[in-house]
Amino acid sequence: MSIPFALGGRLGKGQSPWEILPHVVIRTLSLIAIGILMVHETPNTAALGWSGDWWCVLMYLSAIAAFCSISPLVSAGESRGRTWRIFNLALRFAGFLALVWLAVVFRGPQGRRIISLAPFSIDTSWYGILGLIGWAYLVASAVFLAFRQSRTAILACMALLMCLFAADRGGLFEGFWLNRIVGIGGTLGSHAAIATGGLLIGSMVASSDFTSLGARAKFTFWFGAGCAAAALLLNRTYGISKKQRDPLVVFLGLRDYRNPLVRLSSSRRCSADKIHISTAGAGRTKRFAGLFDFGNVAGPA
Repeated sequence: MSIPFALGGRLGKGQSPWEILPHVVIRTLSLIAIGILMVHETPNTAALGWSGDWWCVLMYLSAIAAFCSISPLVSAGESRGRTWRIFNLALRFAGFLALVWLAVVFRGPQGRRIISLAPFSIDTSWYGILGLIGWAYLVASAVFLAFRQSRTAILACMALLMCLFAADRGGLFEGFWLNRIVGIGGTLGSHAAIATGGLLIGSMVASSDFTSLGARAKFTFWFGAGCAAAALLLNRTYGISKKQRDPLVVFLGLRDYRNPLVRLSSSRRCSADKIHISTAGAGRTKRFAGLFDFGNVAGPA
């Protein structure tokens, strides 16, 4: 939702989309890099040779240093301002080098590495939460730079991104080189569709066409109603799965449908249109079937 304000402000200052694009790419790569470091969690202390917990502490401190900006409480003169700029650049550079070093020395279970030098490779895992946000930010920013405040075009892009998910489920991208780097259907499709939906709402708020609370509430209501209708129509085809980024998760904004009391089938999809819920402290099991086809609920991630 902040993209129309952040990138729109840059456009308002006279920057062209090609001048803004490097800023978007740097932010995307930064989010992906930190996401990769975070998703590998605490390294193996024995394999690392020093405390894995301290590796985590240094990783977060280095990330803060690499992206922080420190300035004096009162406005400084030209000479002092130049000193602060040099200090910030030095601090960021040191933080960046520390992040690279921490990625190289990381050792996980069974000697797992983040960066391998011979041959060179980077273990991205599933990119982590920040990495997924980075990919979604990249796609949503590209949509905004292409169509600006055209809400019809943004809505169409949201629908097309969900079509990527359907095409990926149908096997269209199997063997495609990009799909080996990042999931086209889930990460670039449905996750980016969520970000693009937020972009649509943000463009509405930033637009001069919607100045009254009533107009904004009406737009938001009908957008939400349309997403709910799409979720109902696609539910029996794809079901509910946060891990698989199914359309129901996107259109209803579900983050985690699971509950500690919910016990799902160990198979990828439940065979019956039911969910089994075990009551706390008792071995009884209650069964229910609701509005949605919970027979297509995916197993625990």
